[in-house]
Amino acid sequence: MFVRCRMGWVVLCLLALAMSACGPAPTGTALPTRTPLPFPTAAPGSQVPVTRGAITYTVASRGRVMSSREATLSFPTGGLLRALSVQGGAQVKKGDVIAELEAWDMETAVFEAQAAVDLLQAQLTRAKTLQAQQLAAARADLEVSKAQDAVSALARQRVLQQIQDGQIPHDSNVEQLVKDVEAQSALDRARLDQAQVRYQISLADTEVPLLTESLRIAKARLERQQSRLDTSKLRAPFDGVVVALDAKAGDSLQVYQKLGLLADPSQPILVASVFEDDLPRLSVGQPVTIKLDSSPSRALTGKISQIGVQPISSQGKNAYEVTITFDEARTASLTIRQGAEVSFPVQTAPDALLVSARAIFREGVQAYVQVLRDGVATRVPIQVGVSDGTRTVILAGLQEGDTVRVP
Repeated sequence: MFVRCRMGWVVLCLLALAMSACGPAPTGTALPTRTPLPFPTAAPGSQVPVTRGAITYTVASRGRVMSSREATLSFPTGGLLRALSVQGGAQVKKGDVIAELEAWDMETAVFEAQAAVDLLQAQLTRAKTLQAQQLAAARADLEVSKAQDAVSALARQRVLQQIQDGQIPHDSNVEQLVKDVEAQSALDRARLDQAQVRYQISLADTEVPLLTESLRIAKARLERQQSRLDTSKLRAPFDGVVVALDAKAGDSLQVYQKLGLLADPSQPILVASVFEDDLPRLSVGQPVTIKLDSSPSRALTGKISQIGVQPISSQGKNAYEVTITFDEARTASLTIRQGAEVSFPVQTAPDALLVSARAIFREGVQAYVQVLRDGVATRVPIQVGVSDGTRTVILAGLQEGDTVRVP
């Protein structure tokens, strides 16, 4: 009667597990799982020996390859999606355009601002050319005026000296000659003054500074319009792989609506989730064994680099995210978002007394086995240690060589 009740309880548990497995899995990190059974399980009613050997208790989980450097792809403004330049899985370089929004009004504003800059630039070039020509002419006129003034001053001085030396006779023509020479000198001096004024005016031309300032303002306006237009283009913030794009051309997007994710494949990590009751057995720096879904026959190694502090819900229980770094990240063939089986060895017993986990049953907190002695099954209380899911360590109650019956 006890065996039939025991079997009924096992069947109910199996049905419950099957029903929970068919339910929807939570999104986000892959669900944790228990350690897979490495040894054949004992069938009900079979007889199994108590043996001695090594056993390693591991916590098993599912993980997913991530990147320690990731960026959410989104636009800072909403609008209609004009085009996608790449597809999910594409390699991109920093600055590459990934997607762009419709932006006719901003494109028009940029076009008009650019036209204003081009016009002012042309006007400034012409003004600078004209100023240079005028300045050159004024400088040449000034030099000629200086020369003429010098010649006139020299001629006046020579005539006065000749009169003083008596080389020119004192008659009625002398006074006229002096008047003529002084008049010419005064005229050349006036011409020199005018040339200097024209030269200073050429230097102080106000058109070029005004056009220069107008051009500066127009360029600033163009830069602002171009910055607005740039918000309609989604560019890669760094070299990486576009993990996914959840949109298509023509979609209407909200402000900062997530389109996808960009990941740097050169900095891979693995994120797994571990049930709360297994968490105390883990620590940062602990070694980990990883088997990628893409190559399950190859075991990679890594170490725990971080243990999460915020719980997540998994199968109705609390679980925590555990971050793992690869020991061979550069040599392993890693694809962002691919799944993996993760094993955390948490305790090893090199020489332990072992029995099939199926042979153990409990009444309350006390564990028992049915020991065959002289062909009779006798219920014996035992103390148990760690288990790998198939075999359990016996701390007291049995001896090596005993035979127990699986209920």
